[in-house]
Order: sequence, then structure tokens, then C-alpha cells
Amino acid sequence: MFKNFVVKPTERLIVLLDGSLHTVLNAGKHTIWHWGKEIETHKQDATVLHVQWNGIGSLLKIASERKKAEKFLQIVHNPAGHNTLVWHDEMPVFTMTDNTDYWAFFRPEKSELNTLTLAHNEYWLPENVQETLLLRNQVPSNCEKFVVEQHERLLIRINGRLQRVLGEGRYLLQSKARAKNNEIEIERQHTANAMYHQWEDAQKWAKEQPENPQWLVLESPVGQNTLAWHQDFGAKVVASGEHAAFWLPENGEIETHTQPKTEYWLPENVQAALLAHATLDKPLQKYTVKANERLLITERNRLMRVLGEGDYVLLLGEEHKALFADTGIPVYENTAQLAQWAAQNPELAAAHWQRVEAGENELLLWSQNGKLQNLIRPKEAAWFWREAAQPYEIQRIDLSQDLAIDADTVKQLQNINFGGHPVFKNAVHTVNVPEHHQGLVYIDNVQQPPLTQGRYHYWLVNQTVGSQVADLRLQTCEVSGQELLTEDKVTVRANVVCNYRITDAPKWFAQHQSPEEYLYRELQFAIRALIGSKSMDTLLADKQGLDTELTALIRAKVPQGAEIDSAGVKDIILPGEIRSILTRVVEAEKSAQANNIRRREETAATRSLLNTARVMEENPTALRLKELETLEKVTEKIDKISVYGGLDGVLKGLINIQQPK
Repeated sequence: MFKNFVVKPTERLIVLLDGSLHTVLNAGKHTIWHWGKEIETHKQDATVLHVQWNGIGSLLKIASERKKAEKFLQIVHNPAGHNTLVWHDEMPVFTMTDNTDYWAFFRPEKSELNTLTLAHNEYWLPENVQETLLLRNQVPSNCEKFVVEQHERLLIRINGRLQRVLGEGRYLLQSKARAKNNEIEIERQHTANAMYHQWEDAQKWAKEQPENPQWLVLESPVGQNTLAWHQDFGAKVVASGEHAAFWLPENGEIETHTQPKTEYWLPENVQAALLAHATLDKPLQKYTVKANERLLITERNRLMRVLGEGDYVLLLGEEHKALFADTGIPVYENTAQLAQWAAQNPELAAAHWQRVEAGENELLLWSQNGKLQNLIRPKEAAWFWREAAQPYEIQRIDLSQDLAIDADTVKQLQNINFGGHPVFKNAVHTVNVPEHHQGLVYIDNVQQPPLTQGRYHYWLVNQTVGSQVADLRLQTCEVSGQELLTEDKVTVRANVVCNYRITDAPKWFAQHQSPEEYLYRELQFAIRALIGSKSMDTLLADKQGLDTELTALIRAKVPQGAEIDSAGVKDIILPGEIRSILTRVVEAEKSAQANNIRRREETAATRSLLNTARVMEENPTALRLKELETLEKVTEKIDKISVYGGLDGVLKGLINIQQPK
């Protein structure tokens, strides 16, 4: 029994008889005698050196099969706990992992197969192997390709301990390398903008590997701070007693400076070097002081240095503070703080500020560009910059003689609208005396000479200032709705008015705390006494006399400094029942007067008729005229008149008044 096979030039054929390796056929025609055995074939790609039939691994685990296979194939063994790489110029790299003990490869026509066996926890491939595989651009399945650029580093750690630092280049690493109790980490670090190692536990391994050629390790002595910087990078501070690792730069050297950790000031050459770099590591801080500024450095609230215009780099600790002050404002606003600094360091304070103090009875005004800015009260002080950004003027005012503000100062106050100024609005008392008024000013409750029409200003410092304004025009004091009892026990309500004029304001206000209230009460007492002494009929009968008496009573009680022009009862309001009785009395009186008038008129009318009759009796013509007048009135109401026999007949027929015989 036989079977013929034709193998193409691009193929290989693996032949098994009853499951056992029999032969490997290359290109050509072949005959296989199998004598009743089961024949099995597996076609392979001739361009690939490793056997592609998956069953080869299981077959090679049998020693007898391995021995037969070695006649036709190259067998590669992969030890337990390892990975094996196999490659050749004529084939891609092949990876044998932990679950593969053996694998078969076709023998290449030229040279030998290349193999590399790596333990599971081994990450590093020999450099020649890396170079070969990278040139062929072949990456094994258990490896990873890493490209490290110019400003990068690749860190490899096992269990947190640094093993290798890789610089610029291409690398093949067994990135999946693992083993019991081992952990391999691969981390990429960028060094383009920072020379300081930026991973955890850097101090620990830097201390353990100070001679590593990739970095410079600095140890800062106890009690000292160490600064490190480079022309292409920023600056870093290594604190007291600490280690730090720095990448070695590609050009130039890392510069360092060490100084006590309590010292904040850096030498000028160090500051100049640090200012040339873009970034500064805290607590390093760059400060830019403008022309109209000062930078105040304090240590535990004690002034240490005052810096003028320029750029500075300072190493400030927690006990230090940097404060910016504006010299555009000539006076330093926090007077209490500066007084404390001056007590601690008088020479430094005197070099930058001038202390200006007001006397016990003195007020200081300071202005800038002709404009008032603020004041200094008696026995108080202010600190002015010796190098203020703009000039200023100080005006001293003596308060011992007079608190009145002169005209020039008033003009300055008005220019700044002192009424809305946060300081001057509470420092100036204004008295406005209108026309026909008189003003009074009290300094420490002592009355000053009266003021005529005008506007006056006084300083409200060191002493109390008060004022009153009196109206010299005629004024009215009115008492309304006073319920009073007359002499005949009738309750009435009265409204009383008093017109008065202030003639001397100092006397008017000197006698009583509230003269207007005093006058009001006296007016109440006067009207009560006056009405209580008169009956109701008397009150109603002589109102003018009542006003005269009231005026006399008030004039006797008015305080000095005022005169009473007039006083009178405006209204007397009677109770309802009294008003009803008076109404009926008046009604009866007026009714009787009307009857008398009516009777007098009737008598006069009768007398007039009698006189008329007597005239007509004596004068016929007058009688005829009366007839015609009567006829005219009668005919006014007649619509149509027909005349027969002439007008005389009509007249005689209508009116026939017989003459008396």
C-alpha cells in the first residue's frame, strides 16, 4: 500500500503513520508506503521556519518522537519558568511561553537558528538581541518596544527598587516579566522641563545609588537648605537633611548653593542666575517690585528688609512674610504695625520712614498735589515714606486758640467734598445760618459769640462742638383742643395762638433748655387761668377783651430774649347741649325781630295807600293816570280786544269810578 504526494516549492509536508512522526517532505513528487497504517499529513508554509501544526508540541513531549523528529527538524526546549525566543533571518521571531516545553523548526538553509531563553522575572534582553530584532522591526509577543526621546528617561524598578535608567534610544524589554514576590515597573520620565526626579521614594534610592551615572545626588546638611539649578531648567530646593536626585543635563552643569535654612536672603549672583530661569520650586518665589512700590520682608512679625524697585528671588519660610506697600500713598496706613517695627529695628525704620507727630493742641493736615488726603489728630503720629512716589505737604493748625476753620482750609475741604470723605466728615462741624437767623456755637458746652448769616466750620477734635440756629422772624406758638372749665362750671374747648419773635438768641436759649416748650406750657397755663375766671356768657360776649388779657398774661411770662407780638383765642368750642340751647335762644330772638319788622312794614304800606288815595281825591288827572296804569296791567293778560263805540266808551265801560258826592 502506498500513496503519492506532490509538494509545491512553497510547501512542506509532515507525514505521520498511526499518529507517529514518519517523515518531512520537501518540494517534489513523493511516494509513501504505509502498509495498511493510517496515514496523516500536515501541510506547512515553506517560508516559515517554525512548524505551524499545533499538535507538534504535544508530540514532542514523547522522547522517542523527539528523537525521530531531530532527523528532520530542529527541536528547541523551553525550560519551566522561562520564555524562549527563536528567530532567523528567514523567519519572524517566535516566542515559546511557559506552557510550551518543546517546539520544532525547519532547519534553515543558511546559518543556524538564534535562540534566547529568559526567566519570567527577567526584563532585560542582551543589547545585541535588542539591536537585531529592532533592526528587523520584530517585537516578540512577550516583549514591548520602548522609544526614549532626547529629553526622556525610562526607569525600571523591581519591588520599588531602581534597577536601570535608560536614556535616549530604542529598547525591547520583556514588559510582562513577572515572578513570585517580584513586581517589575517601567515608568517614563520627561526631563525637558525639569531636571528633578519626579517619582516616589526618590530620596531612598538616590541615597542608595549615589554614583548612578544618570543623575547627580545632593544631600542637604541638617540645618541647611541646598538650591540646585541649571540654565535650561528651573530651580529646586533640597530641604534640610534630605536627599534629591537630578538628571545630569545634556549640556552644562548643575549649579548649587547652600545656606542656613533660617536665611531667606539669597546672594545677588544666585538671584541673578535664578531670575534667568522660567520656573522656581517652592518655597523659592520671584517678586517684582515696581517703581512706586516697596517689598517689606518680616520674620516672626519683625521687619527685616525693605526692598525697592527690581526683581528678587527669595527663599521664605513659614515664619517669613512678604508685604507690598504703595509709596504712591505717602503715609504708611498701618501706624500701629510700623510703630512696633520701629521699636524693634529703629535704624531700618528711620532709613525708610519719617515719623510726624501732632502736639497736644495741634492738628496736622497732609495733602498731595494741593488736595487734602488725611489728618493727624492731637498726640497722634503718622509715618511718611522718605522716598514717596509723589511729594506731599503737611499743614500744622493750632487748636489752643480757636476751633474755627479759616477760609483757605474751608476751600480745601470743599474741594474734596468733605461731607462724603470717610475721615473729614467726622472731623468737621458745620453751622449754616440762613438770612433772618442767628447761630449759637458751644465749645465744651461753653456758649460762643452769636453768629450772623453765613456758613461756619469748626474742628471736631480734642473738644466737643455743638450748635443751635434761632429764627428771628415772627413765629407762632399754638395750643389746640384745650378742655377748660369756666367760672360757671361749663366745659369748653379752646384753641389759642401766640405770635412771638426772638430778639436775643443767647438769652433765649440760656434760660431754658427748650424755650419753645416753655412758651407752650405758659400759654396753656394762661388760657386755663383766664377762662377759669370768667363765665361762659362773659367769654362769648367780649372776645377782644379776652385776647387783650391773654396777651398781657403771656408777656409777663415770656423768657428774656423774645417779645410777644400778639396772643388771642382762636376758637371757643362749646359742648353740644349748650350749643343747642344757644341756637334756640338766637332763633327766638331773630323770630321776634322779624315780626317787628313785618308789622312796621305793613303800617308803612297802609300809610302810603292812604296818602295816595288822598292825592287822587284832590286831583282827577292823577286818578285818570292810575286808571290807565291799572288798565295796562289788566290788558297784559287779554289775548284779543274788540272795540265798539270808540275808546272812551270802552274805558268807561271797563272802569267807572264814581266821584264822591
